[in-house]
Amino acid sequence: MRILFLLFALVSSAALSAEPTKLQAFKHDSLNDISQNHVGKPFLLLLWSIDCPACYQELELIRHWSAENPHINIVFVSTDSIGQQDEVKQVIEEYQLSHLKHWVFAQQPHARLRSIIDPNWYGELPRSYLYNQQHKRYTHSGILSASSLKKIAAALNKAS
Repeated sequence: MRILFLLFALVSSAALSAEPTKLQAFKHDSLNDISQNHVGKPFLLLLWSIDCPACYQELELIRHWSAENPHINIVFVSTDSIGQQDEVKQVIEEYQLSHLKHWVFAQQPHARLRSIIDPNWYGELPRSYLYNQQHKRYTHSGILSASSLKKIAAALNKAS
């Protein structure tokens, strides 16, 4: 009985210490807000969706990579609608990414929001943008590989 109580206490304390997932509504000016919050700092913008099987592979890679590179700024944008925020939060928590910045598309037309992010982007996922310190960005469509993430970390570490 004592062991059972200790296990319950450990599980309860771990659950209480986990960060709640905070989602912000991604609107027409949100990319500008994200850039302003990272002035002079590089960051990785990752676009994903709960309906994208390949995105789950990338989330798993990012989970491990972000733990190894906690100093790298990562911002996630879910292209799902804000009405699906409970499912989005569930995935974020499942992949233990709650400690990072998260946005979800607002109720505005998604095509317009995609165009604001990148007029040459037609919605394929996953999609990522590496912003350097001057916020010149580099685009990648598809899953980021472990070797790509290693190169990104090396480039960002060199820039710091």
